Amino acid sequence: MTSKQSCHCPIALVVASTFVLGPTFGESASSSTATPAELGRIPWVRNLPQALVESKESGKPVMLLFDEVPGCGTCKQFGAGPLSHPIVVDAAALFETAVVYNNVPGDEETILKKYKEPTWNNPVVRFVDGTGKDLIPRHADDYSTDGLLRAMVAALRASNQSVPKYLELVESECNPKQKETATFAMHCYWEGEQKLGKLDGVVATRIGMLDKLEVVEVDFDSSVLEYKTLVEQAKKQDCAHRVFARTDEQISIARKIVGDEVTRSDTSVDTSTQQQYHLSKRPEYHYLPLTQLQATRVNAAIADGQTPEAYLSPNQIALSKRIAAIQLKNPESLKTLKPTRNAEALPTYARELEATLNEGRV
Repeated sequence: MTSKQSCHCPIALVVASTFVLGPTFGESASSSTATPAELGRIPWVRNLPQALVESKESGKPVMLLFDEVPGCGTCKQFGAGPLSHPIVVDAAALFETAVVYNNVPGDEETILKKYKEPTWNNPVVRFVDGTGKDLIPRHADDYSTDGLLRAMVAALRASNQSVPKYLELVESECNPKQKETATFAMHCYWEGEQKLGKLDGVVATRIGMLDKLEVVEVDFDSSVLEYKTLVEQAKKQDCAHRVFARTDEQISIARKIVGDEVTRSDTSVDTSTQQQYHLSKRPEYHYLPLTQLQATRVNAAIADGQTPEAYLSPNQIALSKRIAAIQLKNPESLKTLKPTRNAEALPTYARELEATLNEGRV
């Protein structure tokens, strides 16, 4: 720790200005300083006054982590999970990022007292402006990726910062206000996932078989896309040869649109077939660490002959170019990878992809 110095920041001290860097996905971990497991893959600085000064200069809010390092199992799980999630790591670039250790003596104790944060505590994330004032309530006792992403988006909006398209998309996936599920049978489920997957309000699609019919199961936010509108769109796009309704209300609504082609069913769809077919044919995007909704939208864009980059973060776009380059050198090099869209498993998959790319030295 350095000694206390005069400072025009609200906290008149300077914590040791040691940058704790985590590599960008696809870069070698050896190219940067080792990061404690508790801090994940986000580049933090242990110097809050510096982060506040930079916040005033850049206009970015500060993402401030209070964490126990070395820490308990919860701290390490938070680091390995949410703080290593590809979208969280990318979105962190929209903030000045600072960390305060809550289990070391010295200057950092002063910061803890100022913010009334306990010592030896589980992770807490606060979002503050350049004066150190909270933008939103402190984010505590929620160690989920969804919860952290919601807080990050709320902080950006509270500081009048724009929210990138990719982050808006993932937020809608993480935070549907009224999530429902609908199932439609059609002549080709790959065509159905393309057409239904691009509708605003749809947060996920799954294709498979049900009663020997090709179907698309759709998760949607009914506060954005009403069930009636979804059925109408499915019929309009020839994706409602039969509707499998999950509730009496869905039966009533669907019959007014498709007549007798409605069946009451709670049977699970067999989803063992290839999901996001069009995406699977484009390895530079297929192997990206995408969320489920990102994969759904990217699949639809590719099928429509459009660029999917509007749905990707800057790091994902750069990573897609690296994947394309390695595919040119060795088309078989990534075949052992099995992309996952599950939020909990995505950090692990991203590390597997990184290791494979580094083996290819691209």
